[in-house]
Amino acid sequence: MTADLEILSRITQAMLCPPFEWCHVSGGKVTLLEASSYGGTNGGEFQTADFAIAKYPITNAQYRRFLDDPNGFGNATLQEYSPEARQWHKDHPKPKPTAFDGPELPRTRVSWFDSLAFRAWLSAGLQTRNPEDNANATPLNVPDLDTWHVRLPTK
Repeated sequence: MTADLEILSRITQAMLCPPFEWCHVSGGKVTLLEASSYGGTNGGEFQTADFAIAKYPITNAQYRRFLDDPNGFGNATLQEYSPEARQWHKDHPKPKPTAFDGPELPRTRVSWFDSLAFRAWLSAGLQTRNPEDNANATPLNVPDLDTWHVRLPTK
């Protein structure tokens, strides 16, 4: 899996810009604290499968790729997953500016709905990426890529 994640990291980084790296996390038992009184999980023990997580926060420069791409922020199909998402984007047609300017700094002030749109855009881009678009790109040979999706961390 490490070799596949290295390839996937390079392809993701080519799509977004450096730095980007996927890190493997082995599955196992996780204990979550009770947080339901303020909108979180009920807590308890959960079994998780292996997964990969981004090593670094998404930077302003990387998020800018999403904002500038015609299939990115302005793509209405990224908002079709719920009536609440459609309403959010209708009420907020432009992204909030980041709190910290600078291309290498982490992107801030991203709503939940905009985060979901970003991860959908990234998933679609990874699934449809043509390695021939980049002379240095390595063909992606990650098992089940057509069912592999970028998600936000959840229980």
